[in-house]
Amino acid sequence: MIYDTAGEVINQAASECGLTAVSDPYASSDPAFVQFRNLLNSAGRELLGLHEWQKLTTPYSFQTVGGQQEYPLPADFSHMIDQTNWDRDNRRPLGGPLSPQDWTYLLGGNITTGTLYISFRMAEGVMKFLPDPLQSDHEIIFEYISKNWVLDQDGITRKDKAASKDDVILYESILMVKFLKLRFLEAKGFDTTAAMNQFSSSFMVWTGKDMSAPVLSMARNRIFPYLGWRNIPETNYGLP
Repeated sequence: MIYDTAGEVINQAASECGLTAVSDPYASSDPAFVQFRNLLNSAGRELLGLHEWQKLTTPYSFQTVGGQQEYPLPADFSHMIDQTNWDRDNRRPLGGPLSPQDWTYLLGGNITTGTLYISFRMAEGVMKFLPDPLQSDHEIIFEYISKNWVLDQDGITRKDKAASKDDVILYESILMVKFLKLRFLEAKGFDTTAAMNQFSSSFMVWTGKDMSAPVLSMARNRIFPYLGWRNIPETNYGLP
């Protein structure tokens, strides 16, 4: 997939709002383009929570250290993808995430050393684990959505906001344009009915195409009944 730059997205949205495109939206002092720059960053951050974008899906793993119960989350962590948490050494899913009630129950009941699985809770920006003490050399893995939805103009560094016309937006460009247009019209107090419909339609299309999906069968099983009791008569075999 080819992604557009921040300058291209802003100019396209501005054109659809009836404004004249400029050579560099980030060098313009026009209040409208200043607003477009700020709205682009807020819209990009807002989209993070609306879908598990495959371009932003990131695997993460670390080794446990004996007796260490808390581990920092990745620097670009936005939110975890559910049910991707595994203890690879034991080939078991992690227990949890534990609710605050479960966590305090286990701690208060003094049964934290008797849990069958490694369980976790996310609090205070870290992952906390039971049993206590935690054994060393367990490889913990999970997937998360990175908050870095912008690729820097250097083509290597990812970051969480656009700051140059040549920064690359890692969302489908037409979706970003429609969302930015919607947010601009809202900020100006204009009618947003058509813009909302355009964004909703684009969002449904591109979230559906963002990841592959299996072909669903309406049959009861995946085996085609070539010959059997379902499709041959009970009597008169061999008759025309």
